[in-house]
Formats: sequence, C-alpha cells, structure tokens
Amino acid sequence: MPRKKQTKKQEVQNKKIEILVTTLCFLFLFVLILVILGNIKSLDTIIYEGIKKCSFLKDYFIFITKFGNTEVILLVLFFFFLLLSRKHALIIWISAILSVGSNTLVKHIVRRPRPVVERLVTESGYSFPSGHTMIAIAVYGYLFYLAHTMIKIKWLRITIEILLGILIISIMLSRIYVGVHYFTDILGGIFLESAIIISLITISNKYKLFE
Repeated sequence: MPRKKQTKKQEVQNKKIEILVTTLCFLFLFVLILVILGNIKSLDTIIYEGIKKCSFLKDYFIFITKFGNTEVILLVLFFFFLLLSRKHALIIWISAILSVGSNTLVKHIVRRPRPVVERLVTESGYSFPSGHTMIAIAVYGYLFYLAHTMIKIKWLRITIEILLGILIISIMLSRIYVGVHYFTDILGGIFLESAIIISLITISNKYKLFE
C-alpha cells in the first residue's frame, strides 16, 4: 500500500514537472516571437535605462560578468568534476555542453544584433538568447540544486543558496549593464535553459543515469 501511494505521489510530481517544462518552452517561444517581430524594443530600453541608473554598481557588474566567461566556467567545471560524485560531475558537464550547444544554435537562427549602446566589455556574435545567462543557470543553477537537495545543515544550505542565487541574478543583470544584451535576451536564456536543466535533472533521476 505505501509503495502504491509513493508511486501515485511520484506520478503527480512528474506531471507537475512536465507542465513546468512545457510552460517554460512556451514562454521561450513567446519571447522569441516578440524578438523576431521587434515588438519589445521599448521594454528593453526601459529596463536598460533603469539598470544603468545604478552607476554605483558599475565595478561590481564588470567584475561579476566574468563569472560567466568561458575560462571561469571551465575552471569551475574542472574543480567540481574533482569534487563531486561521478553522477553529478557528468550532469554538470552535460548541462554546460547542452547550454552552449542550444545557445549557439538559436543565436544563428535568430541572428539578433547586439545592442547599440555604450559597451563596458568586448563581446562578439549575436545577442539572443544570452549565453552568460544560460551557462549561469546550467552550472551555478545545478550547484544550487545540489546544495538544496544534499546539504543537511540548514544554515549552511540557505547561505550557499543565497550566494548562488545572488551570483546568477548578478550575472544576468550585468549583461544588460555592460551593454551586450537586451533584457529579452536574458528572459529567453532563463526560459530556455531552465527547461533544459529541469529536464536533464528529471530524466537523470527517473532513469538512474550515470549511477
């Protein structure tokens, strides 16, 4: 009987995850259509001008945006490959690879030019969706998930979750502040990568992959 109840509970949870992933995909497609149609320039401008008013955060944003750079991400991946179990090390690498692959594919399909504003860092390529946003969720977001599910000491778990949450959000905002992404690039990256990482974690847990 308890086993049957657990199965039912699992089915409900899986259904909720399916709905969440589907919703994220639809939200990504919605933002994608708006970007292609060019109907969101006013929103992007408002958000950009609002963030630029935080001039006291200039040095912070220029520094924190580097945590999404390739060399830093590779260093983080290498470190946690040594530190984590085989399963989690493989998942975080796969998550990063899927992030880069899907981001590159969508960017070359949409071909959205980067903002024509003052840039505080050098960046090339297309704008939509934000690669830094996607890799931040893929790597730091997965570490957030591990902290939430594996750390039993409450104060330590909450502290690490807060720090990782601040890091992820800061990277996203920094891309707008330094002038290399629109707000809708960030939104697109959030929706697409969230769908990918949730699907990856769910499939891995369901089929006991990499164990």
